[in-house]
This record gives sequence, C-alpha cells and structure tokens, in this order.
Amino acid sequence: MPARVVAVLVIAAAAAATPAASPMQAFLADAKARLLAGPPTRAAAAVAAAAAAPPAARATRPTVVLGNTAGDLDTIVSSVVLAFCRHAAVASEAVTMATTDDGAPPPLFVPLIPFARRDFRLRQDACALFAHAGFAPDEHGAPAELLFADELTDATVALWQAAPADAPFALILTDHNALDAGTAARLRADDGAVSAIYDHHNDARRHERAAPRVIDVAAGSASSLIAELLLHPAAPSPPLAQACVLLLGAIAVDTRAFAADAHKYSHRDVHAAHALLAALARPAALPRAPPALSANGDEISRHAKWLRADAPLPPLAALGGSASLKALGKRLLDARFEVAGLSVGELLALDYKQTDGGGLRVGVAAIFIPLADLLLRAGGGGPLEEAMGRFAHERGVDVLLALTAADDRSSVRSARAEGEGEGELSGLKGAAVAPALERGDAPVRACAALAAALERAPEGLPAALLAEPLYVKQGIASAAGFGLEFALADGARHLRTSALRRSATRKTVLPAVTHLCARLALE
Repeated sequence: MPARVVAVLVIAAAAAATPAASPMQAFLADAKARLLAGPPTRAAAAVAAAAAAPPAARATRPTVVLGNTAGDLDTIVSSVVLAFCRHAAVASEAVTMATTDDGAPPPLFVPLIPFARRDFRLRQDACALFAHAGFAPDEHGAPAELLFADELTDATVALWQAAPADAPFALILTDHNALDAGTAARLRADDGAVSAIYDHHNDARRHERAAPRVIDVAAGSASSLIAELLLHPAAPSPPLAQACVLLLGAIAVDTRAFAADAHKYSHRDVHAAHALLAALARPAALPRAPPALSANGDEISRHAKWLRADAPLPPLAALGGSASLKALGKRLLDARFEVAGLSVGELLALDYKQTDGGGLRVGVAAIFIPLADLLLRAGGGGPLEEAMGRFAHERGVDVLLALTAADDRSSVRSARAEGEGEGELSGLKGAAVAPALERGDAPVRACAALAAALERAPEGLPAALLAEPLYVKQGIASAAGFGLEFALADGARHLRTSALRRSATRKTVLPAVTHLCARLALE
C-alpha cells in the first residue's frame, strides 16, 4: 500500500475524537527512536567511509526542526507539524514506509523541543492543547512521542557526525530566524547547517542561503505559515485532523483570537485560521468564504471579527467545550498564564531566550506576573538576586534580564515613560537585571554596563533596527526608548529593577540587547 495512504488521517474519516495513536504520533515516535538510535547498523561502513568522501557524496543527514529557545506553544506546534509535513511529502513518493527505492532508510525529519521534558508541564496551554488533540501525557506531563533537548545527548550527536568538519544534522528553524550560539554548540552546527526558515520575527539577516526562507514580521504566528504548507493544494495528501487542531490552537493564542485591540494578526493568519476551520468542518462548509488574497485591511478586519466570535468551531477543535475561536483562545491563554503554583526558578524557565553579542551572553526571561509580585514571591530583592544569579549560572549566561507583566495596580513612576503618556498608574511593565553567580566580577560589570546602555536607548541602536515596523509601532525610536530607569533593589547588591514602557516587548528588547552587547564588547 502506498505510504501516502497509510501515513495520513483524512479529515473526512475523523468523525469524533482524535485516535489515541494517530499517524502523526506514530511518525513522531518512530522519528525520535531512529534519531536516538544513531545511524542504522547496516550503514555503519558507509558512515565510516564518508569521512574520506567529498561533502556532496555523503549520505543525507537527518533534519532537525527547531523552534526558538523560549519553547512557547507556537514553537512547539510549528516544529512538530512542519516535521510531519516534510515527512509526509517524502513518504508520498516512497513505495513503503520502511525504505526508499534504493533500500536505504527514508529521510529523517525530527522536531526537537528546545527545553527539558520536565519543563513541558510548566506550559499549561501546551498541556491542554496536546491532550485535547489526543496525546497522552507521561509521568512528566509531556507527550511521550516528542523529543526534548535533554534527551538528545552529546554522544548521540557524535554518532551522526560523519566527519569532524561536518554538521551532524541539517536544521530547519521555525518561530525564529537565527541559530543561537548555545544550540549551535550542542548540535555541532554552523550557520550553513540551516536549510530552511519559517518565522515571523525581525530578520536577523543570517542563513541567507536557506531555502525556503520565509520571514513575515506582520504574521501573528509561525503556525500560520506552517498551515499554508499543510493545506496547500499541492500537498501530497489531505490534511491531518490532529495537525489542524494543533495549528488552530497555536494561532488562537498568538493572535489573541483576532482581538481587534491586540493588533496581533495579518491577512496570512486570517486565511490560515479560515482554512483550518474549513478543513476541520468537512464535509460541511463554513457559512462564509475566505476573503480574497487581494482584500484590503478593512475587509481582513471584518473577517477576523467574524472568525473570532461567529465562525462555528468544529467539534474536533472544541477544547473544553469552546464554541468559538474567542472561547478557544481564552481557555488556552488562561492556561498559559496560570502560574500561581510556580517557583521563581520555574517562572524564569517558562518563557526564556538568550542571546550573544560580542562574547557577552545574556538571558531574557518573560515573566507572567508583575515585578512587585515577582519580588514578593522571591522574598525580596536579595532572594530574587540570588535566584536570578543562580539561574544565569546554570544557563551559562553572564547576565539575566527579566521582563515582567504590566501591573495596573502599580504607582511606580518613570519620568521617561511619563513623557510618552505612560506615567503613574498607567499599567507599566517591569524589568529586573542581575549578574550570574560564581563568575567573579566580570558579570557584575557587564550587568551594570548593560543596564546603563538600555537606559540610554535608542542611543546606540542602529538606524536600520529602529526603522523596523515593530520598533516604529512601539515608539522605541522616540526619546523615551524603553522607558527604563534602573535602581538597585532593596536588599540587593547588584539586582537592578525598573519600570518598562507598556508598549515594549521582548521582540524589541532582545534584538536591542544583542546590538548593545556587541557595542559594549568594543568599548
């Protein structure tokens, strides 16, 4: 039987709940097992001989699909579904699922979840969506079929390295467009290992030879870009219901279910959500046709409003009984931000990214509670400095920056923010910055220098960066910059805290940190 028949669950055949062991789950479990086992034994001689062969003559490497290091729902879903799409495209051409025409194992595509298995449970939106889609949680609350960063050992990576000069894996990036230094080191990869990119963040101008290289900063979700692949008319088979459910949930979260005041979607997100709803509703049809690709902004907004509240949510996507996309987004967002039981260390790990500029390594954690609550949960400035410093040391960074949620109760003042109409009681966000522990004075100096540089922004940032649409939208190029005015926290030696303009987000702070670190290294 052709692989395309046995590898895909046709929407029309999915009448109720997603099966306990779907084709996607079978693919994920098999891909994980094959990667962890290393190159097939029967190919061992060829792998050994490959060290002497020219690169073009070497066997095809496994392809690892990577989301960004924060590991949010969009990263997880987009990497999982993209790996499955690539696998299905290859499998549709194979005679059997086990081998290609020449008897060699089929190309291997594996999504790598960029954090430890034990940390999946921290992401309650992911727990809820994957459980609804039919993935049974293991003892850590994570789907057993997924491969996590702590499960891919250095020894396994070495097994796949055919020659010392070769990268063991080809890489596809989703939900980011620049391979970070830590991941590159772990996977023994350089920029040339990145073969494709699907992202919606500011273009870091790296991996220019990747093809395709799809970067759309207007898109609200990387999952919308992957939905285009899954639902493309030229796709090898009908879409998998389970994949549609996952993508729709991620898009609902990232776009805030097309809330007009959130401004987190583009025409691509609208078209993707409509197409996913239509696929899940088959054989019935949605009561409205999608907007034309040439539709203007007003038409897109009207259709987004309809998708949010009035479009019927098919039973397969009705997580927790949700009847609309708005309800689905609310359930998942409520789950995401339910962090009452998390420790300070778990809050830092929940949504964490890091960057490297001029040799200075900085971690940036998005914290889902206000700064005052973070200080309270830690027990004060001294304990928070200790927790952040320990976390920075464990992650191998010199400085840790925490960006906290807006606090509508706050009476903290920021003169710079007030100049932009964001003063007292305006619901300012917060920031805290601390040096890594046990690394001498260098991180302490770097922490102070970075805090001062961020205060001076937009000074020191390149004009091209400040001209990016998101920087313009957030007003970062104005005299107020990020609105930061750091001061030592009570009871702390080095921890500095500040108000942060409500409009500022990590999408603008992180690239600014990268550029400022590079400048500091030259001073």
